[in-house]
Amino acid sequence: RILRSAVEAIYAGWWWLVLGIVAVVIWLPVTLVPMVSFCRCVVRLGIKLFVGLVGIQITIEGQANLPPGAKVLVSNHSSYLDGLILLAALPGDYHFVAKKELKNSIWTGPFLSHLGTKFVERFDAQRGVGDLAELRDSIAIGDTLVFFPEGTFRRVSGLLPFRSGAFACAAQGGVALVPLALMGTRHILRSESWFPRWGQVQIKIDQPLEPSDSSWSGVLELRDRTRERMLELSGEPDLVYE
Repeated sequence: RILRSAVEAIYAGWWWLVLGIVAVVIWLPVTLVPMVSFCRCVVRLGIKLFVGLVGIQITIEGQANLPPGAKVLVSNHSSYLDGLILLAALPGDYHFVAKKELKNSIWTGPFLSHLGTKFVERFDAQRGVGDLAELRDSIAIGDTLVFFPEGTFRRVSGLLPFRSGAFACAAQGGVALVPLALMGTRHILRSESWFPRWGQVQIKIDQPLEPSDSSWSGVLELRDRTRERMLELSGEPDLVYE
């Protein structure tokens, strides 16, 4: 047990050392250069270097299920690593949708903006409606959006309730919605913990779901269908009824 604990501590130290060096190397050029294609390339290379050096193995199933053109991708959320893993692993260009609070930070605002991130207001309903309209306009010009509809994550396993924004974008924008199941990141770095562990990450891309219509009932129906698929794909318990 002592030997195992020592090995785990050495690995955790190496993990944070590599992440810190990669973060410093990529943060400055991405923050200073407002060119989305360049910034995405830099960050993807940095993340791939990081996961390679710390031994995180990523496997993807179902890439053929990604339809061409504009679409909405939704993924479960279980760790701070989720966005990094998807950014490195998913093919093509897409825009993450993140909470607007991140835009106001000097450390995350320019960095995420230069990666093409779309920011939405979570607490002001009137501003949220305006943000949703901007997301629909983004879809209309061919952009693909990536959402974490749970909005947050917990230390324990399980799928939290879904917010409706991603499903409104797909239904009202008239595009397919593709559920993703991301597994393994919670084991590597849990919420409320700064002690990373070695692990493997698996991404399952489900077949696209077509919205039934653009009404509010259609939005909720799409949300519920997606959640059922996500529960099946991820194998995680349902936390709605906690």
